[in-house]
Amino acid sequence: MGQYYHPTLLDEQYKVDGWLYSHSYDHTGLKLMEHSYMGVSFVNAVLAKIKDNPMRVAWIGDYSDDPWSGEEPYQKKIQKEQFEEIFNKVHGENDDDYQIHPEPLEGFDKATDYNGWYLVNHTRRSYVDLGEFQHKNGWQEEWSGEKHWCSIHPLPLLTACGNDRGGGDYHDCFPDCNKCGLWAFDLIEFSQSVPFSYNCEQYCFKEEE
Repeated sequence: MGQYYHPTLLDEQYKVDGWLYSHSYDHTGLKLMEHSYMGVSFVNAVLAKIKDNPMRVAWIGDYSDDPWSGEEPYQKKIQKEQFEEIFNKVHGENDDDYQIHPEPLEGFDKATDYNGWYLVNHTRRSYVDLGEFQHKNGWQEEWSGEKHWCSIHPLPLLTACGNDRGGGDYHDCFPDCNKCGLWAFDLIEFSQSVPFSYNCEQYCFKEEE
């Protein structure tokens, strides 16, 4: 079965600010690899919330609560009871009470629009250079007679909770699958600047076996 994801934003004390629904944005799919690409308005709406505004981010799948081994990256960040409380606000009976609809950032329609922008992880004191990432991990596709540069967006994968449990996930046959969820629940910011002391992290997310 396919797993459905809701990116969730929390404050520094893990209080849920809200979650986003992909179908509210250009009919983007709910599965992880239906929407985790640079230029997708759904992801750009998440970026709008964290632009120069650090928040905890977790891309929570509806299979992420069970089983709970305590060994997956996101499970090491948070106690089971606290995760279940957050999960129920995102995938529970009253989840609509926490749904938000921020407008996507404008000017980020293509992978190359992210040059000079960074995902800054204040918890890990590190960052991903999005321009460098898309240059190393992107590919060309042709449609309507034109070539377009495409790239996976690292934010959904790095913050994914429950990856590789359902259809449409980023599976373990792809590079750096074990890095999925590594940033979940960390304080993350979308910015054009990086603190001097932070380290650049390199990831390889490609749908290539």
